[in-house]
Amino acid sequence: MAIALQSLTSPSRKRVRLQFSNSLAGGAFDAAKYRVVSTDGLGGDPSVIRVLVVGDSPGSAELVLSTDLVDGAGYDVTALTGIPATDASSTLTDTTLPLRVAGANPIRKRSKQAEAFDELFGTDIDYNNGWQETPDGDLAIIIGFANASSAIGRRVKSEGLPWDPEYGRIAREYVDGPSPSVAELRSELAAQAQKDDRVKDASAIIVSSEALESGEVLLELQAQLIGKLSVTVPVPIKVS
Repeated sequence: MAIALQSLTSPSRKRVRLQFSNSLAGGAFDAAKYRVVSTDGLGGDPSVIRVLVVGDSPGSAELVLSTDLVDGAGYDVTALTGIPATDASSTLTDTTLPLRVAGANPIRKRSKQAEAFDELFGTDIDYNNGWQETPDGDLAIIIGFANASSAIGRRVKSEGLPWDPEYGRIAREYVDGPSPSVAELRSELAAQAQKDDRVKDASAIIVSSEALESGEVLLELQAQLIGKLSVTVPVPIKVS
């Protein structure tokens, strides 16, 4: 008896999903049984570093690659002889199917200025009201100016960290405080922002004086960054 490789897709730039005709046995999830090679020179030949079970599809195996597939590039994906199924059948020959990665721009280039800002402002795990994930389930990253902007916003709005009493907790201390304390809050916000070494200068302004009279205050932190860029962060607070 034999099983057949029927189709393949690429759910992300580092994964390729293969669909077989039969449910796969444990031995099918061996990285050595698969191969991915470039067919047009636009991308290199990524190694298969592990093979994942697809929970809702017993006939599928998902290859995790060592490097990203390149947009617009072509690849051959091969399932080798001897990949087993649960009914004791297996692939009788090496089977190769073509894969073309979607994307109008096969080679993506960034300007030297953009690359410089990426290096200047750094890379971090993306956290926006919770850890962010990529489509393939990995933790997402945030780079460059977006990383700096996000980090400054988190710092001035944070309720603090158990291991760092100097981080955040500024606006929270002023909730339901007297109106005159808003001026002190503005100074504290600016000082907090300047603890980030990417910030050269910072100030906080009241967006609306009418809001101050009603007790609903919206402050704006304006931070000047290295590299001659700036960030504006709204900070809402209610005072008595």
